[in-house]
Amino acid sequence: MGRLNVAWWNLENLFDHEIAQRDPALKRTLGSELKGRTAAVRDRKISQLASVIRMMFEGEGPALLGVCEIENETVAALLAEAIALPHRSYQVVSHDSPDVRGVDNSFIVDANTLSVVSTDHQIVNKRRSTRDIFWARAIPDACATRSPATCSI
Repeated sequence: MGRLNVAWWNLENLFDHEIAQRDPALKRTLGSELKGRTAAVRDRKISQLASVIRMMFEGEGPALLGVCEIENETVAALLAEAIALPHRSYQVVSHDSPDVRGVDNSFIVDANTLSVVSTDHQIVNKRRSTRDIFWARAIPDACATRSPATCSI
């Protein structure tokens, strides 16, 4: 397989639009943070993020992109779709965290390169829990049909 391009990015509150469906308690918690967040504003931010991601690794893009401060799997899927590199087939691996502000961590994974075999999470109890730790185990796609012990990256 050679090399594996991996990146991580704090998307700084990549929320859906103001009138998107969400739990009423979450809507109250977010309050003014959603003011003026139209679908056009969301889509513009996604477009700007995607244009930078497409340039990563000399235009190859990452095989695995970890993101944080993203509202939900729906918004992560919009980002994955916007990246649209011809040699990548991005899929979202997400976990709905217990964060009171509704921000999650997700992975955007190139299914042409990696196969996600499991995910899990752990809640961190320190003062006040915000986001839990979310992780995924993945194997190179070439290893999906062989024993992982016989594969290397």
